[in-house]
Amino acid sequence: VSFFQGVLTAPLTVIYRKNRPDVESRAERVLRRVDMIDIIAYYSRSPSSGFWVLEYGSRIIGLISIDASTDSMSDAPLDTAKPLSTQERTRLLQGKGTSSVATIRHIFSEEVYRGSGIEDDLLTFAIRTAFEGDRKVQTVRMVATPLVPTVQKALARLHFSAGEKDGSIGLFGWEYRWYTLERSRWEADQTQ
Repeated sequence: VSFFQGVLTAPLTVIYRKNRPDVESRAERVLRRVDMIDIIAYYSRSPSSGFWVLEYGSRIIGLISIDASTDSMSDAPLDTAKPLSTQERTRLLQGKGTSSVATIRHIFSEEVYRGSGIEDDLLTFAIRTAFEGDRKVQTVRMVATPLVPTVQKALARLHFSAGEKDGSIGLFGWEYRWYTLERSRWEADQTQ
């Protein structure tokens, strides 16, 4: 190993070790939510909810989900200390109905397609589904971070408003923040 490789590797190792626990904690929080135990059943509980995969040819290049169920405001992970019983699983997935607030739970796009505005298309589709699925939905919200600037730019173009902080991540304390879009703003934009 050359001197320069050693000099460059040491700071990157420190940054990696500092950021890793935060990233893994966020990933575990997402993977332990109720929607992940049965995606089809969970997102079938409201006409304003859905989970979609975007394909280009035979390749998956993106996905998005929106939760407008009566549990849409809950972000609590499941207790993984004990296995989920059949009765508990059924109880968690049976509640039907629509909330006034829909939450975008998942959004992903393959990096090579991000410059094409793929996030705008995914978000627009999910928002339209939420607002057209049930008039009860008045707000769409999601958490975003500057670590995925294409999503933040798409939220700005769609007129989401930045809201409360939902934590920070990494060595530099990048903020996770809730963003919201009101139905009235969405409908005004659709008439232009």
